[in-house]
Amino acid sequence: MTAEDLVQVAVDSERCIGGGQCEMLEPEAFLLDDEEVVSAVIGTGTLPRRRAEAVAHRCPGAAISIIEPEIPSDTDG
Repeated sequence: MTAEDLVQVAVDSERCIGGGQCEMLEPEAFLLDDEEVVSAVIGTGTLPRRRAEAVAHRCPGAAISIIEPEIPSDTDG
């Protein structure tokens, strides 16, 4: 796996319905707050692309998004 295979994930707290699928699938990246009943990204929030896509696809509230890594410019400004 290369660094290019890794992406960051984010949770939209307005869309999260607290289903907990993310925490069940990727407990090292998500934590469901029992009081607020919303999930949050923990740690670096970095996952291999395939796993990030899978957890985003399984989110019942469609609250998880993938943050694409910035691609450095080829120009030297």
